Amino acid sequence: MSPLFELLERSSSRFENRNLLVVGEILDEQLLKLAKETKQAFFVIDNFVTANSMAAMLGQSLDAVYSQTISYKHITVAYAPLEKVLKDINEVDLVLVLLSKNKQATIKTLSCLNPLLKENTTILLAGENSGGGKSAGSLLKPCGEVIKLDLARKCTLFGAQFQTPFPKFKTPPTIEISTCGTKFKIEQDPLVFAQGRLDEGTSMLLYALAEQSPCENVLDLGCGCGIVGIFLRSLGFKQILSSDVSAQALFLAQKNAQNNNLDDISYRSADMLENLGKFNLIAVNPPFHRGLLTTTTPTLNMISKAPEHLTPQGVMFLVANAHLPYMDSLKQAFKNVTIVKENTRYKVYRACN
Repeated sequence: MSPLFELLERSSSRFENRNLLVVGEILDEQLLKLAKETKQAFFVIDNFVTANSMAAMLGQSLDAVYSQTISYKHITVAYAPLEKVLKDINEVDLVLVLLSKNKQATIKTLSCLNPLLKENTTILLAGENSGGGKSAGSLLKPCGEVIKLDLARKCTLFGAQFQTPFPKFKTPPTIEISTCGTKFKIEQDPLVFAQGRLDEGTSMLLYALAEQSPCENVLDLGCGCGIVGIFLRSLGFKQILSSDVSAQALFLAQKNAQNNNLDDISYRSADMLENLGKFNLIAVNPPFHRGLLTTTTPTLNMISKAPEHLTPQGVMFLVANAHLPYMDSLKQAFKNVTIVKENTRYKVYRACN
């Protein structure tokens, strides 16, 4: 049970007999319990693991596609980008926004809500203090007077009555990437990728992959906005599957491929390698954050399982911050591990059996 859920459970009476919409960074399936006494409740979730756990609590399951909705009685769970399901959300009189670790992502979420909000709709904003929760109330100020409603478990809950629309979100500009003889355009999104440039770690990974002979049956694991899959397809790699746990990432990756006239990359929702097949090449730039937590556990688990997801001649390329302790785990899982690119900040590992 997360501290954030404990804070909100203290305010459970606020949700009784309301038409509730829950959006934002939802990483705790226990939040579904807030819907128990509502008139109706609609959860929009970006994380496939959380969405599938909520679906299981409702006696259902999700397919491995990034835009889908399941319902049970008065509760609906949507695993999808918010902008894709706005039209499916009926009358709302209470909105709960869970603060994202990325401030711009929360600002975009609030802006997206404008078409749904009527005068005096109650908006609650909750977040961990370590992630900006103490000052998060300022994000609600454009819509009306903000009140601090509760403070507990190092989390803060703010509330406001909607009076005026939130400012229109300014979408980050499309960037052009030119590397290793390829050139393509990438749209950005604060939930996925909004650095305004190709980050150093991904750039090193692309240079390492460019030295690999093109092959078929490739996995872009944790694809984010789709840069790696687009790059590989541009080099002549085929049968590329891009996977991610984030609905917004998969939506953006597919959009970026289409914008670069690539329509033969496949997309799948997945928690790392779970329920995926075998590949001739796996490319991965694994995250080491879950919400506000820093953890290498998911990546270490992925490394241990990776050999099972490679063909006999298959190879995995992994880029990571230089200080992260992946070499020992890679050597335990694979017969051959080499560092093919490195500097003081990043290392690119090549692993095979």
